[in-house]
Amino acid sequence: MSRLVYGFATAFMMTGDDRFLEAAEKGTQYLRDHLRFEDRSEGVVYWYHAVDLQDDGREQKVLASEFGDDYDAIPCYEQIYALAGPMQTYRVTGDPRILEDAKATIRLFDRFFKDRSEAGGYFSHIDPITLSPTADSLGHNRGRKNWNSVGDHAPAYLINMALATGAQEYADFLEYTFDTICAHFPDYGESAFVQEKFHEDWTKDQNWGWQQNRAVVGHNLKIAWNLMRMHSLRPKDGYEALARKIAGLMPEHGMDKQRGGWYDVVDRVLKDGQRFHRFAWHDRKAWWQQEQGILAYLILNGVLGDDEYLRIARESAAFYNAWFLDVDSGGVYFNVLANGHPYA
Repeated sequence: MSRLVYGFATAFMMTGDDRFLEAAEKGTQYLRDHLRFEDRSEGVVYWYHAVDLQDDGREQKVLASEFGDDYDAIPCYEQIYALAGPMQTYRVTGDPRILEDAKATIRLFDRFFKDRSEAGGYFSHIDPITLSPTADSLGHNRGRKNWNSVGDHAPAYLINMALATGAQEYADFLEYTFDTICAHFPDYGESAFVQEKFHEDWTKDQNWGWQQNRAVVGHNLKIAWNLMRMHSLRPKDGYEALARKIAGLMPEHGMDKQRGGWYDVVDRVLKDGQRFHRFAWHDRKAWWQQEQGILAYLILNGVLGDDEYLRIARESAAFYNAWFLDVDSGGVYFNVLANGHPYA
């Protein structure tokens, strides 16, 4: 719901159409009224996982996740993306209540998700009762860190928060996030893809759930374009170098260079005798991976001026426009087959 609100707020910023602003404001207010919990004793805000509507009209709040990967835990990424729509709406309206919600949610991250040891970073899950990231009840999520808990702050809300407020503290938060990514995620001695899952001490976790030692192509692309945005705020050679590294590797390892488009999840490591990364489950192409490819290479071209990046961006956009848009019934397909035909 929060990301839907983000879309309405962005549509208003692009068009000036008041219908979109009305939807963004009403959507933000709904999130605040129905899915926000303010713990005044701790000075933090939590966002509920869901609302279960009862037959008599009452609302049963659901705090801990009911998704399989995160079951009975509070995942960091859900709290992160709860801010996406409201913060984009704040950029339009300047509503101080939204800013206070965001500040209180950041206090939640700092107090309960952040690893305050020398290791640093943010844990991926906390226990809903003890609020501990290392509780035994968390099972395979105990003491874990991942791309979502560290990197997703930036595109979901933090870049927009820094743009909206101009406050130094949010730029500092962004820098901490990207320095952490540059320090721990590259693993090019082993694979052409970054490492995404970690234990508490940043040792690699290659046995977690569905991911195992697999790469999500779109996450690599997402890191590249976010690094470029950070590089535009506070330039660092390390940011540009890692973005260029990813941009150089991904067409060879994650793109379908014959038909176009970006693949989904593949084995990170080539086994002896293999020339291509094996697909984790299928060779279908997901809508969001295409968006990350378009974003990555357009922004790389925009910042660095390399025409090769523009060529790849245009190829990515051409595949998306040719196959993902349902020109007969409207809408966008969620997945297509490798050749572009809709996956039914």
